[in-house]
Amino acid sequence: MRFLIVFLGLFTFIYTSIAQDTSKKRTRNIDYTQYDQLMSAIAYAPDKLKAAKRLLEVSDALFTPEDEEYFTTRKITAVYFESGYDNSRATELTQQALDAYEKNFPFYNRSGYATVTTDYALYSYLDLSRYLRTLNLFEKAIKYLETKKSLLEGSSTYYIRQQFYSEYAQALLGAERYEEAIKVGLQLKDLTESGALSMNTQSVDDIFKTKP
Repeated sequence: MRFLIVFLGLFTFIYTSIAQDTSKKRTRNIDYTQYDQLMSAIAYAPDKLKAAKRLLEVSDALFTPEDEEYFTTRKITAVYFESGYDNSRATELTQQALDAYEKNFPFYNRSGYATVTTDYALYSYLDLSRYLRTLNLFEKAIKYLETKKSLLEGSSTYYIRQQFYSEYAQALLGAERYEEAIKVGLQLKDLTESGALSMNTQSVDDIFKTKP
């Protein structure tokens, strides 16, 4: 439950506060009523797995892999399947979301203002690695992270860079590749201590130009 709360908080931050402009506004008519109701109610549903399955059904009836709701629904419901210990389904849904992202991003959206961002998708790569680790597919997780290494290391978001090294080290450790795991762990330590993984923030003086 604690993980779910942390995830939803992170999701809210990435999903809303870093939204991106896009011209891919959806033109076909869709009745969003049921989808919006299910999306809003899932966190309070007594049977969250049942609610997640119903949300997927409605989403798939309304949206295609070119729509941002397709991506978002899979990412959100994957969390509930993980909390229900169905990590295979969580892995499948996250992979489907990322396949759609890599093929169709930027997605069509309902307002002309995108809420699925590059950073949100990059964090999803780390989610997929974590799901693979829960299935003891450590080597697969390692190979997957290595294919995304340049994207994750090059992210402008410090938390994604930080989590990449942490996730990579854990996958290596699970695969019993101890020397490599230690090396990556020490790299994370050095980068953290050097400030290379710190959040880039402006001082109050810089923001408001209070000093000449």
